[in-house]
Amino acid sequence: MTDGPISNDATTAIPDLVPGAASATAVEVTSDLVFVAGGDRVIRYANAAARAFTGLDVHNSDARCLDDVFTPTGRTILEHDAMPAALRDGTWRGECALLGMSGVAIPVRLLVNVRTRGDGSVDEIVVVSENLTERLELGERLAAQAMHDPLTGLANRALFLERLSTAMARAGDDPTSVGVMFVDLDNFKYVNDSLGHEAGDRLLALLARRFEALLRDSDLVGRFGGDEFLILCEHLGDANDALDVARRIVSSVTLPFMLDDDEVFLAASAGLAVPTGPDDPPESLLRDASIALYRAKELGKSRVELFEVPMRVRSLERLQIDRDLRRGLAEGQFRLLYQPIVNLESGTVAGFEALLRWEREEGELLAPDAFLSVAEDTGIVVPIGAWALREACRQTAWWHESIPEAPPFSMSVNLSGRELALPDLAARVAVVLDETGVDPSGLTFELRETAVLHDFDAALAALKGLCGLGVRLSIDDFGTGFSSLGYLKRLPVDSVKIDRAFIDGLGLDDDDTDIVGAVVSMAHALGLTVIAEGVETPEQLHQLEALGCDAAQGFYFARPQPAGVVAPLLRRPMHWRPHGHARLAG
Repeated sequence: MTDGPISNDATTAIPDLVPGAASATAVEVTSDLVFVAGGDRVIRYANAAARAFTGLDVHNSDARCLDDVFTPTGRTILEHDAMPAALRDGTWRGECALLGMSGVAIPVRLLVNVRTRGDGSVDEIVVVSENLTERLELGERLAAQAMHDPLTGLANRALFLERLSTAMARAGDDPTSVGVMFVDLDNFKYVNDSLGHEAGDRLLALLARRFEALLRDSDLVGRFGGDEFLILCEHLGDANDALDVARRIVSSVTLPFMLDDDEVFLAASAGLAVPTGPDDPPESLLRDASIALYRAKELGKSRVELFEVPMRVRSLERLQIDRDLRRGLAEGQFRLLYQPIVNLESGTVAGFEALLRWEREEGELLAPDAFLSVAEDTGIVVPIGAWALREACRQTAWWHESIPEAPPFSMSVNLSGRELALPDLAARVAVVLDETGVDPSGLTFELRETAVLHDFDAALAALKGLCGLGVRLSIDDFGTGFSSLGYLKRLPVDSVKIDRAFIDGLGLDDDDTDIVGAVVSMAHALGLTVIAEGVETPEQLHQLEALGCDAAQGFYFARPQPAGVVAPLLRRPMHWRPHGHARLAG
């Protein structure tokens, strides 16, 4: 057979494929995709089904390479599995994916037959492909789909692990020649929420094609669901080579995607792991890459981190904290302490902040800084926050009932970002208010700027729902986040709390004093109350009074204490005089 343009004459194009014109005609009309290529892999013949599927032009003399009809993963299977086996045994049977004219990948059952010359060189390659999506029985189709992601056509977890295991065995005594990258899009949820899930799915498919185009045929891209992608690279020099690839991958994500004539921009983070030895289990490598990805997210996203053993130790510690938090919630290990908030004009207690503590070990109370990030990541912060809200409201109701002479006061409770994202947050709060009988105007939720700005529109809707109940809202740690006046104007908040980092420098650092003064003036211009936290000295209190701050809390007034300790402040209110002198109201 001689090289030349693809032919549509079945009786003359494939005389060596099957004997007789009748058999050749059968090949031409079968629904299976049949390709015949020379030793150089240039396609000499494609039957009608193959031409229709691939869009090959039988009248075009430009030769097409056999590799072009396979997906990148399919090309890898052809190169590393099918061709070596067919050269050895004459025929190879297996499964992979082909690319159609529209760029859609389909799984196929493949038969590859190789004919060789006397010198052992390849003379002819015959490929027969059966479209599994149309021809397989349901059980066989499900088995094929079990190895591929239905949205992108990429390898799924099962196939990825299989290929990873093979790659690690092939690497032998050079394990660092293999690298696994766990890639996750940053804040893809908000793309989905803004554009819709259909558009989000299209973006993921486009991203899959971009990854495949960027990588070598020997590399493998997989998708584990959502916006999580896995990339397997072989034949690397060392971990630095893998880092270079991972950085190119992350950088490629930032290039714009065209979606319905609109540009859409994404960003990604990646965790990278390389084997430490030939006996490393594939699952452990995926775990290490996932741990490195978490570290990349923790350090600010849009970056690559290479796994190191201390990361695993830290991950195990976080896992143990999560387990202990869940057990602690079930066993009643959480406590609330209460710190008074003082009105600086009248010198009286205006309210209390309920501060969460965890008695992980008997007699040791841990502040949220020791466990809050784990609780946020795992979601356990939601039931813990629900307990804290109910306990604070229960205590408020008890004080109102048992101390009728107590002046009006407000109870402040911290609200986490996870809780703010709950679609039924207002309904949950309403249930607690009804159960405890607390007046909504006596409850204040404190939330951090970063929690609000993480998804501003969703947060705004949630805050409006809370306002509808009649509760009050306060921005905590003001000054440490974005502190955008534009955002603050749109939020239905009643007060801001200046972070203690600025209070520490009052009277000592002119910049801190100027910042506090500016925050007070800005908040007052918006009709907001200003509360300073972390007040510890008479000088700080004096500066705050001079700057016109409305209220304050901190060790200077009282440390956080159990309810029974602070209750006397409601029976015999404490009056703080200016310039740091205090006395009990008589």
